[in-house]
Amino acid sequence: MNENPETQNRVLVASLAVDACSAPLKYECDDLNVICPHCGASYQPESEDFSEEMRVEECCSCGKSYEVWQNFSITHHTCTQVSPN
Repeated sequence: MNENPETQNRVLVASLAVDACSAPLKYECDDLNVICPHCGASYQPESEDFSEEMRVEECCSCGKSYEVWQNFSITHHTCTQVSPN
């Protein structure tokens, strides 16, 4: 499958069964875009839409629903000038 530049960051994380009674789940994970797990269509969400709470969205391309959420991480960077010896 040829991926366009918009979806090159796409990473298929897992396709697994939650338990013996449920259907397999397909997860998509990407640093830039929300990717529909049904058809692969993607969009870049606005930062004000970010939420760690799970919510249901409907794909604008295929019309199917999926659950979406964001994970946040923080990295603290520090620096100082180094005096030459």
